[in-house]
Amino acid sequence: APFRIARGIQSKMLEAMAMERPVVGTPIAFQGLAAGREDGVSVADGVEAFAADVAALLQDGDARLARGRAARRFVERHHRWEDQGRRLEEILLGLQGDPARPAPAVARGAEGAR
Repeated sequence: APFRIARGIQSKMLEAMAMERPVVGTPIAFQGLAAGREDGVSVADGVEAFAADVAALLQDGDARLARGRAARRFVERHHRWEDQGRRLEEILLGLQGDPARPAPAVARGAEGAR
């Protein structure tokens, strides 16, 4: 994911990770995603680092599979549709002013993605 501008990138990254694909991306590609190498991703800052990470994955099938599985586990832990839908519902109910439910704190940044 050699992206330079962030527009819907996180969805693309998460889709690849959900399909058990290891992901190499620029720092901007991972904005808002709290994933690291242990989660099957590699943040490569610069052309040389990006090419080296991709080449290493192409040459090492075992690492490629392991990182792909780690990426899938990350998505399963942090980005399940059910969890995100529940969070959205809580936010919307809070905006509506439902007296039965307190308005949730809306997190921002990488920690808010979890």
